[in-house]
Amino acid sequence: MSRFPLLLALSVGYISLSQEILWVRVFGFVNQGLPQAFAAVLALYLLGIALGANIGKFICGRFPSLYPIAGVILIAAGIFDIAAPIVYSYAADLSLALPLLAILIILTALNKSIMFPIVHHLGTLDREGSVGKNVSQVYFMNVMGSALGPLVTGFILLDYFSVHASLILMGLATILVGVLCLAQDKTNIRKMAGASVAMLFVVTLTIQFVGRNYAVLPEKVIEATTCRESSQIVENKHGIIHICPSENGDIIFGGNVYDGRMSNDPIIDSNGIARLLVVSAIHPRPAKVLVIGLSGAAWLSVLTKMPGVNQIEVVEINSGYLEIIEGYPEMLEALNDPRVHVNIDDGRRWLKNHPAANYDLVLMNTTFSWRSYSTNLLSEEFLLEVKSHLNDGGIVAYNGTGSLDAFYTASHVFSYAYSFSSFIYASESDFLNAEKNPRNRYNVLQTVRALADETDSELVSKLTDSLVETRFRTIGELIENAPRQPEIITDRNMITEYKYGILGEYLRQYDGVWDFITCMTCKKENWERKLE
Repeated sequence: MSRFPLLLALSVGYISLSQEILWVRVFGFVNQGLPQAFAAVLALYLLGIALGANIGKFICGRFPSLYPIAGVILIAAGIFDIAAPIVYSYAADLSLALPLLAILIILTALNKSIMFPIVHHLGTLDREGSVGKNVSQVYFMNVMGSALGPLVTGFILLDYFSVHASLILMGLATILVGVLCLAQDKTNIRKMAGASVAMLFVVTLTIQFVGRNYAVLPEKVIEATTCRESSQIVENKHGIIHICPSENGDIIFGGNVYDGRMSNDPIIDSNGIARLLVVSAIHPRPAKVLVIGLSGAAWLSVLTKMPGVNQIEVVEINSGYLEIIEGYPEMLEALNDPRVHVNIDDGRRWLKNHPAANYDLVLMNTTFSWRSYSTNLLSEEFLLEVKSHLNDGGIVAYNGTGSLDAFYTASHVFSYAYSFSSFIYASESDFLNAEKNPRNRYNVLQTVRALADETDSELVSKLTDSLVETRFRTIGELIENAPRQPEIITDRNMITEYKYGILGEYLRQYDGVWDFITCMTCKKENWERKLE
């Protein structure tokens, strides 16, 4: 059997799965980290594969010479692959942008899956070997290519190219494979020459486009969903981070979802740092601190001003935030504080790999409870891991983002758990016991003064008093008025992402599923107005 069908199966498998991974990123970014994004793209891809396979079956039965037709199909598919992200980019602010995205994903899968029957047919033309053996070899190479797609593209390519540039590279690779298919038919020299010229033309235009505007896809989606103009976009294998300029501190978005502000001003408090400042009142001396999730380092800068803090260990999975922080001197100063040590790693993995590390305070300004992978930082299993790393009297403070299930889980794991605003504070010690642990006004005052600079002293004093007198709530108080009985979040049930995720909330608020689908890429203010 000729070796080319095997190489063809390998390359088509790699390109197809690479594109699926890239479209999952685009779909997830557009829909602000919904955990259902992967399932949606997978369903669309499988639909495209089914349709394309039937077209390929038809071609195998109608055309005696398959290499030329395969070449033409792949070249056309490559041109479509290059055009698809551009088409979607400039339609991202339309009400039907999401259905358009779904169609583009289906067609991307369809164009490649046409090749599956063709490749298997080409692989069995040599009758010297058994049909079963030849089919198995082709299938094996296709699976190998499919496995390389997520590994090479997901872990390597996306660290060097934007998602848009990666989609373009997959399109160019598809055109190249198409030209190689034409080269297999020696009687089609003219077609091959024409295809080569066409490919050269497409490559030239593509290089110019990529060089000028390689990130047009996320830019247009950002304009349609979060802010009219982003000042900075950072892309890597972990995701897309961007900054939206704002008077009260530039807003940082991770995966197109609000991730805090570049502000540590306690007076305006556009960044909600009061939720951290109260720790100065309820914990007398958090000498050793662990921060899981760096974001823009605004909260880290607050920690560096708190009295008694001697060591701060930061664990952040996405190194892209370090690039963002470089543009903000005050946050960069906190990052360069000699007490601060930054680890680029997964928070759960880091804790498991450092069993002897214990802390007085574990701080997590966790993302929204409905986002993909939020369970990793909210589940019972993770809280038990954190609990094992707390010193006597240690506190874990993290953002439950209003999830009653997150608060209920903390109350189940820890002996004492309270909430203030969206934050949850938990410990094995009753840190709110006024007799054993009187609130420390001095620590709060010193921290606020350090952050407020030359702000009016009377205003600073009033703010300090309000923080010291903060009223914390118990789970019992919240359950009384809850619409349902809260449940414990576990790694297996993932209830905040699926059972009680934001998708269900949106579907309940919109006038039917179609109304929801057509408004998925509405501007952010329209979403909020719709849900009021």
